[in-house]
Amino acid sequence: CHEYPSAPLGGTIASAGLKILHKYDPAANQELSVNRNLRILKRAYDNGRKDSRTLFYLANSYRDAGLFTEAISTYSEYLDNPNGWHEERVFAHLYKARTLRFMGNNKEAISAAYMGLAEDDRYSELWMELTYAYSAIGSEKTEITAKAALQPMPADSRLFLEPNKYTDQPWRQLSIWYEHIKDYKAALNATEEVLKIVPDDSDMLERVKALSALAGMPVIGPPGAVGPASACK
Repeated sequence: CHEYPSAPLGGTIASAGLKILHKYDPAANQELSVNRNLRILKRAYDNGRKDSRTLFYLANSYRDAGLFTEAISTYSEYLDNPNGWHEERVFAHLYKARTLRFMGNNKEAISAAYMGLAEDDRYSELWMELTYAYSAIGSEKTEITAKAALQPMPADSRLFLEPNKYTDQPWRQLSIWYEHIKDYKAALNATEEVLKIVPDDSDMLERVKALSALAGMPVIGPPGAVGPASACK
């Protein structure tokens, strides 16, 4: 939790020896946190509080509650306000694109992701949203956007980055794409890149065997072990 209690300027703070524990799972007699957050934020919004922070977290709460139409509308309202914090605006584009994709609106998701990249193209989360949406519609741009995601994480970002969007996820999608277009050697190479990052991924180890067979390549490794097919390099 990145929020904290504060006291008015010039006020007196006394230590009472209290502790505040943030527990995600509510007790049996408590409402779910997503419902609580949505109730509080919606009441604030209905009472006229429409600053950028309220809109951003209200949109997130709608999304978390599965109210995707309301979430998209609120993200759009947030983005229409030019006063938002830069990284928060980038992530509003990201979450809007992701929500559209969850609804099956891949073309709209692509447009929303490009809007975010126009503000800052250093965020591979946006490149991967493009990749997932392009893959869903069978576009050859899947390869281009997945490769674009292979970049360092922004060193100055203060938001909650998704590290796998900069590391193994692009390679996973490239492996799937290359298999889709029947370039099995390229799919195998991409799978090997995943295993360099996540060596014990059992699904990828099995994928090496399957793709090796499709590519007509031997599986190289010690007896009884499954390893990357280095012969395809």
